[in-house]
Amino acid sequence: IYYFFPNLFRQAYSYLPQNFADLFEIDRETYHLCRNFPLFGIGFGAYKWFYKVYQVVAAESVARSHAFSDHLELIAECGLLGYFLFAASIFVPALFSLRSCLNSTSHGCRTMGIASFVAITALAGASFFDSYFKTPAIAMLFVTYLAILVRCATFYSNEAHDDQKLAVQTDIRSRLLKVISVVLITILLIISLQHVVKAYLSQRVFDRIPNSPRYDAKKSLTPQAIEQLAAEELKDLERAVDMNPKNPLGWSLLGQLYCERAELAAEEDFETVITKCVNAYETAIDLAPTYSDYWFMLGMAKIRAGKYLAGLQDMRHGVELAPYNRDVILYVIISHLRAEEFSVWESEKKDIRRHALKLLGKTFLLPKPLTEDDYNYLNYRYSESRMT
Repeated sequence: IYYFFPNLFRQAYSYLPQNFADLFEIDRETYHLCRNFPLFGIGFGAYKWFYKVYQVVAAESVARSHAFSDHLELIAECGLLGYFLFAASIFVPALFSLRSCLNSTSHGCRTMGIASFVAITALAGASFFDSYFKTPAIAMLFVTYLAILVRCATFYSNEAHDDQKLAVQTDIRSRLLKVISVVLITILLIISLQHVVKAYLSQRVFDRIPNSPRYDAKKSLTPQAIEQLAAEELKDLERAVDMNPKNPLGWSLLGQLYCERAELAAEEDFETVITKCVNAYETAIDLAPTYSDYWFMLGMAKIRAGKYLAGLQDMRHGVELAPYNRDVILYVIISHLRAEEFSVWESEKKDIRRHALKLLGKTFLLPKPLTEDDYNYLNYRYSESRMT
């Protein structure tokens, strides 16, 4: 499972809680997400697309793909109904297995059963305060203890039913049902394997593109080598997106490469390439409409295409999805002031200035407000735009 789905266990460790109070603040952010989607959640695996709306701790520097509480993350993604169904599917059999172990005639079964139940309970309890199950070794340890508990509960239960099993095995209908079950399970595995292989191969490309040698200054690549490498990466990325078109990350990376190509394109090709860039970002937003970064990327792409009013509107929507990120708000304010310089109509200038001041008013309520240097720079940009 880890080999094919590494993102299920991948935790961003660029920021770790410094103390219990810091951890409590992060869990409170996840709690607000759970409170807004209590019954059915936001969808399995969708935490990383929603968390920036609620992120306050290290909002400017950390991109978290998981919560620091496995239970809260499961409630946020699956809702209370999904959480209790999942918990019941594990702990109800575990409780019945524990009861069978306590009634077992074997001292070894009783001892190992009780020890295994205590172990899985301890791991489940500890995961309330940290994402222990994101570590593959701990997740496998939990499964191993659960398997030992169930095995100890059923260790001597089959001896009294040997005659019944032989009778069932000779039944033609029973054999037919087994054959049908095997066929259906095989078909399901084949279909699942196709999806898994496509997701795995595309994810390898998605992970490779941001770490391309083109972005490494130490490689000292020639312009021809950079252009050839960029063309190969674009072809690989387009194939990967075709294999897994439901992953918004692929479309955002595709938009990034189109944007880079548009900056180097000839004047007659610029419109075509920048349109592909905008379309790629819009597709990423269709798949992950609550992820603020994609709205900023779409806004910047539209500004490059000359549609600066539509681009600024998309960037303002991105601010609504990341309301506690001071660096993002500062960048969007500066983008408004720069757009005001290129605006021709006075009505547009006033409208852009009004939105910039409205964004500036939001900074007073931030947990990490703007500094004096930030205000001096904004004043400089505003004075410069007024002179222009």
